Amino acid sequence: MKIYGSPFQPRFFDWAFNLNRGAQLAEKWKSIPDDIDVLITHGPPNGILDEVPKKYRTENAGCEELRARIEEISEFGKLKLHVFGHIHCGYGQREEFGVKFVNASVCDEAYEPTQPPIVVEI
Repeated sequence: MKIYGSPFQPRFFDWAFNLNRGAQLAEKWKSIPDDIDVLITHGPPNGILDEVPKKYRTENAGCEELRARIEEISEFGKLKLHVFGHIHCGYGQREEFGVKFVNASVCDEAYEPTQPPIVVEI
């Protein structure tokens, strides 16, 4: 089983491993091997367990370039699981492109550990 992890994320305040959306992040995501089984990143791909409520609408906060790379490597059919966090209110699981996505944020928006761990069998 091949597992690949990366701490990078779209710029968020002055946190570590911030990169600009677009070319900077796309370049990092090119490092994700085509033949991995499990991907672990700090943040989610755009549109997958990444919704952040705003005053009058929700907004997707995930990385567009990460989603594009996942769609590309999922064509090989080997990627089974992508685990991430960062967007606490996106906690949960979902399947898309034949890949199980898990937002494993155990903390809520107040940084309280209120959400139960998610167990996944591969």
